[in-house]
Amino acid sequence: MELSPKFNHAKIFLPPETRSNASTDTRIWESGPATLNPLNWHCYRFALGHHLFNHKLSLYDEKEAKLIFSRHASVQAQASTATPYTYPLFMLPFTLLELTNQIKKLFPDKSSGPSGITNRMLQAGDAEFQSLILLLFNGRWESHVQPTDWQLSLMQPIYKGHAKDKNDPASYRGRYLEDNLAKLFEGLLLARLTTHTELDNILTSNQLGTKPCTQTHDAMYSLISTIQHNKYTLQKPTYVAFVD
Repeated sequence: MELSPKFNHAKIFLPPETRSNASTDTRIWESGPATLNPLNWHCYRFALGHHLFNHKLSLYDEKEAKLIFSRHASVQAQASTATPYTYPLFMLPFTLLELTNQIKKLFPDKSSGPSGITNRMLQAGDAEFQSLILLLFNGRWESHVQPTDWQLSLMQPIYKGHAKDKNDPASYRGRYLEDNLAKLFEGLLLARLTTHTELDNILTSNQLGTKPCTQTHDAMYSLISTIQHNKYTLQKPTYVAFVD
């Protein structure tokens, strides 16, 4: 029996007309009349992602933002300069074993990014192919330069439903597909960072993300246990803040 997915995002209908930005300030989105201008999507994404720094409608703490910005140059210089105390894992080139371990962890059916390179292609490569990838990665690692193509992504609009206006870009949720080569490189970085944090035990016991042998269930169990202890033993409420 052949099963079909409930939602086929590849066949989502996108209307030819989309609402334009009625705001005179491109950093703010105001839904305007529907037009055939294909740039309406880009105008909406720009307005949605803009930080509105130094803008009269900004909702952010401008004083704190300016303080962080003033410290950015010195922090960046310190982070990009190796010292005699720099951890060896952050200086040594990647090995073929590290690369092959990360390739094995890739999900084969993940969608590809702008380059069109799929995880199945990466997993099907022979030893010579993997050596070429390793040469590319180590070149990026030693030069501290990220390819500009890795900074690009494909955006697939997903309709939110609930009878929202299909002509309004705000009625869609953007799903970004990044380059699989870039994600493979990020996996190598994450593996080294995890090794460093585990060896030096620099993460608190309350942090579960990026830690081996931990999962969401651990956090849920800890939260439920804390609530029950406060309610039945201490006779006190529990206040929880969720930050996404």
